[in-house]
Amino acid sequence: MPILPPQDLSDALFLVWSEGLPLVERIRRDLMGDFRILADIRCRWTPEKTYANFQRLYRNTILKEALNQPFTSRKVTDPEFHLFYVRSEDHKACLHRSAAWEVERVNPDFVAKKALYRDWTDDVSDFPYLVHCAATIEEVRLQTTLLLGPAKAQRLWSGQPLHDTELNQDLIGAHGWPDRAVAFEVLSLCTSWCVFGSANHLLHGDERELLELLVEDRKAASAALGLIHQRDDLLRRTGKLVCADSIVDCDLYWPGDGCLDPLWESRVIRDRVQASTNVYFPNDEHTLFIAIYREYVHRETARPEDIARLAGIARKISHSGWLTESMFSERQTMLKLLSGYMTVRNYVLVEPVGFNRVLASDAVRWLPTATPAQPGSDEPWLIRWASVLSHWLLPRGLRRQLISALRRLGVLRH
Repeated sequence: MPILPPQDLSDALFLVWSEGLPLVERIRRDLMGDFRILADIRCRWTPEKTYANFQRLYRNTILKEALNQPFTSRKVTDPEFHLFYVRSEDHKACLHRSAAWEVERVNPDFVAKKALYRDWTDDVSDFPYLVHCAATIEEVRLQTTLLLGPAKAQRLWSGQPLHDTELNQDLIGAHGWPDRAVAFEVLSLCTSWCVFGSANHLLHGDERELLELLVEDRKAASAALGLIHQRDDLLRRTGKLVCADSIVDCDLYWPGDGCLDPLWESRVIRDRVQASTNVYFPNDEHTLFIAIYREYVHRETARPEDIARLAGIARKISHSGWLTESMFSERQTMLKLLSGYMTVRNYVLVEPVGFNRVLASDAVRWLPTATPAQPGSDEPWLIRWASVLSHWLLPRGLRRQLISALRRLGVLRH
């Protein structure tokens, strides 16, 4: 398993952007007074990659049409900056609200230093954000990997100092990946993930097929892989992974994306198994029932070519072989089986959002759903029963319109 940043909020990464470089010596002396400095490096990017580097570092989307646009910023007039990686012996924690109103768990000492250094920048510039601090575990994990590469990042996380004083390179993967193995290594250091769906081609070297990944953090995964997205992909689900000998279509899935119950998706990542170096798969149980869900819930008709594959997995994990190949040809049987599996684990049917999937009509009837709002007990019994039946018989949009109209007419009081 890869070495990851300490989970006690003891580490932070400080970046001093170009306009703040006159403050580096003053910041260095202050950091040395309170922390152990493990890396003290002057860094430079190539001008043509500065835009994409910034987008990835801050977990923003890289859009295809913006790749070649000139980069302009008040705080970075030159793609040169200084990097400090520090470790604290005081493992305090507090909740902090970021400038983007994200509530984060951080070490308050690092946040206080960032505020102090930004006050100092008033002496050299009128721009307030010349000093960046990655203080959350997630930020440290992503940004250290992208800036320094896997080997140096893991060295720092293990507490060993770097002796580099200068680094002239763009973010790792900025010029494409030599192969998928390197991309997966970086992804594994930046966020937790596993393959989603059938992906035997990953183990057999076929670079042509669609790459589907279930990730813990969609933005971190896109940044780690350097995915290039289209503007019309609103959720930034689909991107291009650029490798030396191919450009691969990559689809991202994540807990809460509308493909599966978010609890289920989180457990898939938690229970993943390592198939080879830096490649993770769902365990057999999740593999089987995710495949059943996608075949019988997101399709009105299951594909015959997948039945043999599903039956092969079923033979491995079903007690006494009760889950037979013939059952996969009986659609209602499979939906009943899936319903039993989901009910025990508190999973519910979710409506696909933002990607090309539909809910099969019979799946909606058979599978567990979130508990519908119950009509008030003082409603007439006929209205109450009509409301319950409408939940099962009418499409959601039409049902909402009908309920809204009945409330305006005073037929429904709740």
